[in-house]
Amino acid sequence: MTRVRAVLFVVGALSACGPDPATATGPGMVQRRLDHFVRSASRALSCDVDPAAVYFVESLQDDMHVYRVDACDQVYESILYCPYRCAWYELPRRRASFDLQCDEAQLRWRYLGSETIGYEGCDRTITYVYVNGVPVANTATSATATP
Repeated sequence: MTRVRAVLFVVGALSACGPDPATATGPGMVQRRLDHFVRSASRALSCDVDPAAVYFVESLQDDMHVYRVDACDQVYESILYCPYRCAWYELPRRRASFDLQCDEAQLRWRYLGSETIGYEGCDRTITYVYVNGVPVANTATSATATP
C-alpha cells in the first residue's frame, strides 16, 4: 500500500510542475507561455499561427531559450528569459532590417551576453540592449567605413 501511495505522490508532484523540459516543446515552455508566444507571433506576422509550428531553437544560457515559428512565409523569433519570473523578449529582426537597410533574410544574429543581441548583414552590424524587456539600439557600424 505504501508503494502505491509513493508512486501516486511522485506522479502528482511531476504533473503539478508542468511539462518536463526535456520532453516538452522546449525548456521552460508550458501551455500558458506557448499561448502567449502564438498570440504575439500572430500579431507580429499578421496571420494565424499554428501552435504545432512553434519550435525550440537553442538555449543561450540556463535561463534564456530561443523559440521560433515560420508562418506566412515569415519568421518570428523570441527569447524566453526566466531568471526569476519568465518573460518573452522579442528579437528585433524587423527593426534591425530597417536600421541596417538590409533584407531580413540576409540578417544573422547572435547573443552577445548581458542581454545584448547583435545583428549582422549587408556589410553592417548593430547591437541592441534590452531595457525592461525592450530592445534599444546601442551601436551601428558599417564594415566598409574607415576610421
